[in-house]
Amino acid sequence: GIWMWLSPSGSTLAYGGRDNKVTVRNLDVGTMFEISLGSEIEAVCGGKNWVATSTRDKRLRVHSAQDGDLLHDFFGRGRVKTLWPSSDGSVLAVGGWDKVVKVYDITTGERTHSIRHEARVNAVCGAKKGKMIAVGAGNAVFIYTLSSEPQSPNTPDSDDLLDIEDSGRWEVVHEIETRSDVTALWLSENGITIALGLEDGLSQVLELRDEGVEQLYQFQLQGRVNSLWVTNDCGTMATAGQHPSVVLHDLKAGKVLHELPQEAEVKSISGVDVQLRHSESADVHSGGSSRSSVPAMLAVGGVDCVVSINNLATSEVQYEFEVQAEKDNAFVAKMSARSTAVDGLAGWDDDRLLRPRS
Repeated sequence: GIWMWLSPSGSTLAYGGRDNKVTVRNLDVGTMFEISLGSEIEAVCGGKNWVATSTRDKRLRVHSAQDGDLLHDFFGRGRVKTLWPSSDGSVLAVGGWDKVVKVYDITTGERTHSIRHEARVNAVCGAKKGKMIAVGAGNAVFIYTLSSEPQSPNTPDSDDLLDIEDSGRWEVVHEIETRSDVTALWLSENGITIALGLEDGLSQVLELRDEGVEQLYQFQLQGRVNSLWVTNDCGTMATAGQHPSVVLHDLKAGKVLHELPQEAEVKSISGVDVQLRHSESADVHSGGSSRSSVPAMLAVGGVDCVVSINNLATSEVQYEFEVQAEKDNAFVAKMSARSTAVDGLAGWDDDRLLRPRS
């Protein structure tokens, strides 16, 4: 399958899988480069100037998004299955089979925090520039806030560091039990709204309150939820998984907007958010506009080794990037651009301002 990340601006796309390399494309100017990693990619994410990858050989690497230069190279005890970058690109949080969430300072490369869990970590995300972290471990979601500024360990990242327990620096503000293992998470930057996907196909949107957690929306997919993404105003959610489709949900109206059929199981989705109406509030129930924003672009990566970028502003599949296996297990990446109407989606002018087309 393909794991990929689309930058919030929609200008940078990074993806990879069994080809043992990550491809980084600048969609605005049409340039690209490839970074050979020597092992199958299991997760990809990025910041403004960097791209992070985890591979099956238990390595976590951070490269420059401009030229591919290696910035940081970490070795771990277990495979890293999930990555999350802070909104300002200064923090990288990772989790995986060693049951430990690790938080890194991208500038220095130091690991600043470790949070242990009793089950494998399948999903991690955060908010407030890394001061709040949500973790999906087994059939539970743990939401932490940083209670005080930690002291840096100032030692190289190694297996020995896993014996340092600094979880006391974090406060568990919510613990949510789920009916099956958590497989996907998203948390609003203000830390109020969380979306989660489960092994049994259930996706939920919850509001986090001081007195507890309130469910705002839920939807049942056919098969495991592999990935989900929500617009900044928490108005629209995209979910995808084992069932070959991407489902768009109107969270304010509490209904399905549209379903985008796919050729195979979807492993990852990522969007570019342009709101129909600009508002300072980003909460689902904020008292602001009743109209939900829709993603201007939605990137989809599947087990068929294809990444498609759907420009929902023009109702078109704008690009496809395909990774094909040859008989000798070498992989060849090729790109094709096409214009194909996506049925059932409203049309918009192609200026990323999302004005209704007259």
